[in-house]
Amino acid sequence: MSAQIRRKKPANIVVRPVAWRRLGETEKFLLAAERCQGDGGIAVTLNLSASREHNYMSRSRKTQVRRLFQNQLNKALKEAGLSGLEYAFLFEISPEGRLHLHGVLRGAGLDETALKALKLALCQAAGKIHGRAAARQVKLKRLYDAAGWARYIFKVRKSTANKLATNGLMVMSESMGRLLRVFHEETRETRRVA
Repeated sequence: MSAQIRRKKPANIVVRPVAWRRLGETEKFLLAAERCQGDGGIAVTLNLSASREHNYMSRSRKTQVRRLFQNQLNKALKEAGLSGLEYAFLFEISPEGRLHLHGVLRGAGLDETALKALKLALCQAAGKIHGRAAARQVKLKRLYDAAGWARYIFKVRKSTANKLATNGLMVMSESMGRLLRVFHEETRETRRVA
């Protein structure tokens, strides 16, 4: 008889009908996924190069991991002509111990040329991977289940936060923050009623 491992099903994430500033990272990410889903949303998985991962995991780093990544991402997006793109990413450490990111992008208005430039910018921000693994560095898929994607991403949030020694795992663009504040205020009353 083989032993079966039972995994606890992730709880549903609910956005409380409170002021924007009182929402936590989990709630803000769910809002980002919900908002993006309705506007050409793209679900992203991004693997880091070995050197970038080592730098982020290093205890000797003086800058927070999310600030390091956000600076690199914003620079790469600017060089690709994609400044102002709405995005939200979360760090995750896989069961195998690999640090990577999952996220959402607002994909409205991105044509094939822009998507190619986006992939290159994401690779640049994550540190270029060479060889066969390069083909799996960036995965972009249409976002069709915002709540499910958010639950999937938060499955190992606590252990990732412990290993990175930070509670702040989310990287969000300023443009996404502005978009979500408005979205949250517009939908807050319906959440209060529900």
